[in-house]
Amino acid sequence: MKRKQLLPLCVGALLALVACQPGRRGTEIHQSSRDRVVSVREAIREIPTDEVLLGNVGVPNVLGECLVVVGECATNECCVHLFSRDDYRYLKSVIPIGPGPEEITIWGPIATDESHGRFFLPDFGKRKIFVYELDSLLRDEPYAGAEWLSLDADAFPSDYTYVNDTLCVGRVIYPRGNSDFVPRVARWNMTTGAIVPISPVRDDLEKIRVTCAASGEYGLYVEMYNRVDLLSIGDFEGRVKANIYGPEWNSRQEKSYYSKAVFTTDGKLIVSYSGEDYATARTTRLLVFDLDGNYLRTLDVGYDILSMCYDGERDRLIMNFDDDSQLGYLDLEGLI
Repeated sequence: MKRKQLLPLCVGALLALVACQPGRRGTEIHQSSRDRVVSVREAIREIPTDEVLLGNVGVPNVLGECLVVVGECATNECCVHLFSRDDYRYLKSVIPIGPGPEEITIWGPIATDESHGRFFLPDFGKRKIFVYELDSLLRDEPYAGAEWLSLDADAFPSDYTYVNDTLCVGRVIYPRGNSDFVPRVARWNMTTGAIVPISPVRDDLEKIRVTCAASGEYGLYVEMYNRVDLLSIGDFEGRVKANIYGPEWNSRQEKSYYSKAVFTTDGKLIVSYSGEDYATARTTRLLVFDLDGNYLRTLDVGYDILSMCYDGERDRLIMNFDDDSQLGYLDLEGLI
């Protein structure tokens, strides 16, 4: 047989061998080690917050020409803080905290609508979602935003990605009595209020606590389990693409695992990971996967990550730290 005829056969055999690796069977991926670790602490650039003095949690988002950070601070009584997206210069703080009609009592994560230059801010105390136009907030004139809709007490979104008015994807909370709840990843129609769960039910787990992230560009979500070493990637129709079991999947110790995730414009999934005891847990690592769930590498940030967002225009992660530095960014070019 000629060498040109042998080559396709060898390639086919190699592909078949890769497809049958014991670490992956269909949608089930078992990863026994994640040892491709790169330290990126020295590459982190601090975003000054001296003028606003944020509290421990300041959740970053990008919208238009602004970095929008949600959280309480010591220097004013507002819950949203605006920075320039170009140089991270502090601009102003908006939306006061309080019980009044133009105030927010218990704020939650925002969802951004880039096409209309606005964001949605939940008030879990009032059980309402309010909408704010960024341009109006940046002007000096008084602006209070508008009530968008009321939240159902039986099932409501707590954190979601906005795609359009009829399609949002995120974590929905189903209260169970006064002290417990069941979280599910679901599609949510803002216009009709319809909620359709799309994540699988895991009867093999006792008390499920999850966070999630979604991408309208890829039509995918990732469900991150906080108490076991498990990630699930699925599409918006409820089809599971991959269940990713990490090295400590069989552990039932009191540990903290996954919390935040972002999808990048070049087809990567970046997930913050702890793997430490609840009492002392620090989330300093970022695991990088492709969209099929294959592990690529680990970025060791060296700071305790509380929250993060992705700036696709700059290929940059912006993170909130529980550390001396509250906000910082990491350019991803050449790293992942």
